[in-house]
Amino acid sequence: MTRLIKQLGDRLGFETYRNIVRPSKSITESEEDENDLVEQLFELGEHAVYVEHANWVNFTKHESPRPIYINMIRHPIQKVISAYYYQRHPLIFAQSLMRNPNKPMQNKKFFDTTFNDCVRNRVRPYCVFDAHNPFNGDWRRFSLHLCGNSEICT
Repeated sequence: MTRLIKQLGDRLGFETYRNIVRPSKSITESEEDENDLVEQLFELGEHAVYVEHANWVNFTKHESPRPIYINMIRHPIQKVISAYYYQRHPLIFAQSLMRNPNKPMQNKKFFDTTFNDCVRNRVRPYCVFDAHNPFNGDWRRFSLHLCGNSEICT
């Protein structure tokens, strides 16, 4: 999707910006981080698109005008399945090891187990979806895309 937006920008005269990938990121942003994001977005210029996996932001709370906000969200079950396999992709796993050298190496079974088998066997922490387990950030993020960074959203 980002490539499509970039191509449209080249054709129609707007810039496309992406966030910098951070080594680790909290599931919610602090008030200060959210305010920094708002300020950064308004520094981009009038004809710009910013692409990021981000929680909803209430711009009026930060005394800023509301931008055109497009929030594309996958079907929640498909998102969980996709995240499961994404984390097991060899290139993605290798990159996560480079960002976090203390991360334990996984065995072959970790990479070969299907999502259905993982759920069927209730493999913790990957396939037991408990709302109070902070590990399950990817599936909980769904509500944060619509609700924001407030405690009630988690």
